[in-house]
Amino acid sequence: MKRIFLLPALALLAVAGCGSDSLAPNDAIPPLTTADSAQQAGLVAYAVAEMGPLAVTYQEKSENVYTFPAGGVISGSVQLDFRTGGANGAPAAPEAADYARLTTLGAQGLSITSPLGGVIHVAADVMVGITRGSPDSATALEGSIGTLDAGDYTATFTIGAVTVYDTGYPTGGPVVFDNGYQALDIDFDGTRFADLSLNGLVRWTFDLDTMDLAEVD
Repeated sequence: MKRIFLLPALALLAVAGCGSDSLAPNDAIPPLTTADSAQQAGLVAYAVAEMGPLAVTYQEKSENVYTFPAGGVISGSVQLDFRTGGANGAPAAPEAADYARLTTLGAQGLSITSPLGGVIHVAADVMVGITRGSPDSATALEGSIGTLDAGDYTATFTIGAVTVYDTGYPTGGPVVFDNGYQALDIDFDGTRFADLSLNGLVRWTFDLDTMDLAEVD
């Protein structure tokens, strides 16, 4: 396994988001390499792993809004709608709910500081079914979607059957990521490492703790 510490200069532009200088209006936007796309997909994996557990760890506040603490890698707020009886059921307290909808707030959604420098933005709308147990868990439902904004580059993603827990790492997938250059599948196996696949083959792993991207030999 080969760790990727520094991607080409293009990658710095790709993940920098609003922190990068935009290209001149008549300049062609350089295409992304597969490694650039993997770095973006890894940051989406990180956002899913950080946002999803709020469905089972969030403690009710007056507005059911969670704001990530200042000074961290991720910033922004998430609106949480808890219900019992599914999506069309009655509003419920988090500890009694069997369904939750998690929606990032604001036009930019969540801001994530990339390990390469700069900031990307991830917006998501995630529906989950909640299962009570030891530990509690929540599994993404059909229709869970999101977008990534990295300056001159944008991407969409759909969240498959990813399960998150009140402790530990996610399992399942895939999260299907597509930036118009490459389409990658993101899968979780309950460890700190998410697998990133291209054309059905695992090509990279992304460390959810350190945000390091590593190429699979």
